[in-house]
Amino acid sequence: MNAGPVSRLLLVTTATSLAIAGGAASAHADGIAYTCHAEPAPGIEVATITTKDNRCSGFVVRRAGKVVQEARGLALGSGGFLTSSDGRTVVFLQHYPLAHLDAHGLIRTFDGKALDGVVIVRDGKEVTRIALDTFVSSGADMLETVSHVLWVRSFDPVVSRTWKVTTNAGTVFAIDTATGRVTAAAPSRK
Repeated sequence: MNAGPVSRLLLVTTATSLAIAGGAASAHADGIAYTCHAEPAPGIEVATITTKDNRCSGFVVRRAGKVVQEARGLALGSGGFLTSSDGRTVVFLQHYPLAHLDAHGLIRTFDGKALDGVVIVRDGKEVTRIALDTFVSSGADMLETVSHVLWVRSFDPVVSRTWKVTTNAGTVFAIDTATGRVTAAAPSRK
């Protein structure tokens, strides 16, 4: 499992928190409201597609310069794209949602809407959307900044038939990338 993007994410969060402390941002947004990036498998290139406010909304995957798949017009949010080694399967992980913990300890947008935590696309077609509530229970070991909620500890860097993400609470979720079926293992206390 890879903690690199999460570590970089904490660095960004620290930097933006400092900017907020200096008064450079509003109460509901830090310096980086949305982020959209790709962490492709070796030999794969991903061009991210974003909305005007930098929300992820699609991608183009290339291998050896040839387009393998693309998807546009997806309502995704703030996070990153991961790929299989052949580029045919893409996982969007919303690890940096512009959100807060509501009165029940659930991650919600500032207008009260639930979010997708993972979206899987194969050969340009959406396979499944998995609600963020599937991965985190009320207030379970999440870090809340002024404008974001951090819930991911680590994840598999390359997507395979079974892809795993570990929450800050230590629960490991295995996701079948062909069907979207999710199974959870008991939290580890690492």
